Order: sequence, then C-alpha cells, then structure tokens
Amino acid sequence: MKRSTLFFPLLFIPILILSLTSCQDTMLGENTTPPPDLVQGDEWIGMDFGTDFQRIPLDDREQFKAMKGKGINKVRIYSMNTNVLDAAEEEGMKVAVTIYLDRLADMASGNVEPEMEVLRRYASIINYCHVGNEVFHPAFNGQYDQVIIPAMQNLLKEVQKEGLDIKIVTPINYDVFENTFPPSSGRFKAELKPIFRQLFTLLNEQGAPFFVNIFPFFTQLYDSNVPIEFCDFNISRDPGNPTAGQFFDPANGLFYADNMSASIDGVYHAMQDLGVDAPLALSETGWPHGPETVRGASIGSAQSFNNGMVTLARGGFGGTPFRPNTKHLTYFFEWADEGNKDLALGVFERTWGLNDENGNPNYTWNLHNQEP
Repeated sequence: MKRSTLFFPLLFIPILILSLTSCQDTMLGENTTPPPDLVQGDEWIGMDFGTDFQRIPLDDREQFKAMKGKGINKVRIYSMNTNVLDAAEEEGMKVAVTIYLDRLADMASGNVEPEMEVLRRYASIINYCHVGNEVFHPAFNGQYDQVIIPAMQNLLKEVQKEGLDIKIVTPINYDVFENTFPPSSGRFKAELKPIFRQLFTLLNEQGAPFFVNIFPFFTQLYDSNVPIEFCDFNISRDPGNPTAGQFFDPANGLFYADNMSASIDGVYHAMQDLGVDAPLALSETGWPHGPETVRGASIGSAQSFNNGMVTLARGGFGGTPFRPNTKHLTYFFEWADEGNKDLALGVFERTWGLNDENGNPNYTWNLHNQEP
C-alpha cells in the first residue's frame, strides 16, 4: 500500500491552556547519563525518501549520493523496491525498508518468504524493517490490530533463524495515545494496551527502538491557541532565566520550551504508565515550507523546525526535560517534495521536502547544527 496522506496524527487532542508567564526556579534536568546509543558515533540523523508520489522522477543513486555528501548515511524508504535498494547498496546507505499493509494478513498466517527474499538479498544494508506504517491509525478502524504482532513475530523468527542483523519494528502514529498533554498525562489508549505490551516484548527481545511519527506542525495548525513558535523551535532560550515563557507541567514539575520535547516526553510517560521501556526513535518528523496561506507553513518555520530538530535529536537543548541529554535517532520527512501527493489533507502535502521536485534545496538545512 502506498503511503497515504490521511495518516498524519493530531498531536494534542485537548485544547491547550497556554500560560506564557515567567516561572520559578525549577531547572531542566542535565548531566544525567543517557541510555546506550542506538547507532554508532554521532550519527543520529536519517532521511525519509518517498518515491511513490514523485511528479518528476529523481535518480535514486544521485539522491543517495547527495545525502552522503551532506553526511547522511541512513534512509527510510516506503517499500521494498529492489531498484531503490540496488542504488542504496551502490552508495553504501543503511536502509530502513517498509512492508506494505496489504501483506500483513498473509504474514500473520506464516507466509513471510516474499519479505525474507528481500531481507536476505540486502542484509548488508538493511538495518530496520518497518512492518506497515501507522497501522493503528483510526482510518483503518482496527483492521490491522490483530495481525500486526503475529506478522512481526513470524518475520522476526525467520530473521533470527537465518542470523540476519535486521530489527523488525513498526512506526506508530500519535493517535494511539489517550492523552499526551501535559506530558505527565501520557497514556496509551486502553483498548490498545494489550497489543502494545506484546509489541514492547518483541522490541525488547531485539534491543530495537520504539518508532513514532511526531509532527508538531499539526498541533499549531489544528489549534490556533498554540503559538507557532512553540512548535517550530523559533523560541528564545535565556540562559539567565531558563524557564521564562515556558509551559509548566504541574504533575512532574518540569518546564517545556517546545512542543517536540513535550510530545516526546508524553510518549515516555505513556510507556512508564504501561510498565514498559525501550529507546525512542522518530520514524517521521518534519515541517512543510508552504504555501504561506496555511498557518505555520513557510520556509522560515520549516528551516527553524528542522534545524532545531537536528539539535534536539543529538541531545542538545539539554535533551527533553523528562529524559535529559538523551539522543533520539530521527528520520526527517522528507528528502524532496512529491508533486503527485493527494491534497485531501491540505495543499501543504506537496511541500514537506528539504529539496524541491528537482532535488535542489528549498532552504538551508544545517545537518551539523549546534545548540545556540
């Protein structure tokens, strides 16, 4: 199944009551030891590379070469397309592949050979295999709830039997949470908790991260009470008064300067409530660069968000308040604009790219961005 434009989550369902007052002396946590790195060295940045809706077909190998030129060696694709994988192999990319949703029922019944054929062939470059994408989205009406875990278990069994170093994961939409704001109230929906306990058992068995798609853009788009600056990292951080103008979570006593940190900590609190734990990674995040007729959709906000997200992914800004200094493997959505995407969700659906349809930069994006 092609990636649908319908599957983007609304991050905070409740209307936020914003208080931009200076707060007391509580400081963001710092100098704590982060969990073990998910990737070697300082490589925390990956790229989502969509090909299904390209209006102007791009040469896969040239795009991977361009990514490598910017220091990006990890890419997520939305298929198991062998032509794309051949190009990635030639350029030495590490690839997260995606299995289409229409394969899940067959996989759950035990037939995973079509997937294994690809995983075997490209085992040297595939690091993650995403089983579906946002399988719990409300648009599916629970269609995949009972097959996602068996499908993943059957595939993992074969991967382990053949000794392949590939993690079997599934990217989660933000709709699986009952609540995430304030972050301390983060909870999985009650009806999904049994499934997620099984999922975390499977992830822990592999030492695999919990992948979530998080888009602060939609928070400010669907709730005009939320300042754009809170969502796109375009905020002032005063070292002399680090909590001024931030959002206070009275239950955990922490202050939040940006929506992404609050969203991530909402996930951590939901995991804590469920009694599970795993490293958290972002399978998709990004910001559209236009059109400016849409609230928040601009080159300035896209540039601010993606540059700020590079910093946060690397553990900058002190990390998130609930998990100080923790780094998060982050795949940015997306490498290039896709001109044939459906516009049902909005005209901004064709403007998520760091590059335009021809592969040329839409704006300056500093992969090596350092904390201001």
